[in-house]
Amino acid sequence: MAYFANGTDGMIYEEKYCDHCLHFGDEDGIEGCPILLIHDLYNYDQCKPRSTVEKTIKEILELLIPTMDSYPDKCKMFIDDGYIETSEAKMESLRDDLRRQGK
Repeated sequence: MAYFANGTDGMIYEEKYCDHCLHFGDEDGIEGCPILLIHDLYNYDQCKPRSTVEKTIKEILELLIPTMDSYPDKCKMFIDDGYIETSEAKMESLRDDLRRQGK
């Protein structure tokens, strides 16, 4: 399960992935990623699930942020925040090339 044992684990994960994700939001993460919010709210419920609901929460959280080699891996919703800028720049470059070619 993608479990964050403490706040430091969560902060390390945020720095590695969330800070570079399109979904993260502004500097404070406000109006940001619902996946991170769900993990923040239900992280400890998945540690030792006792009920069917807690087991379901654990399964859902694992689907969203899977575990790789006992550590939380990249979120399934991760989109590099530089991807859009890079894609837009490439499209503008292609448009310029076409204009120069008279197309």
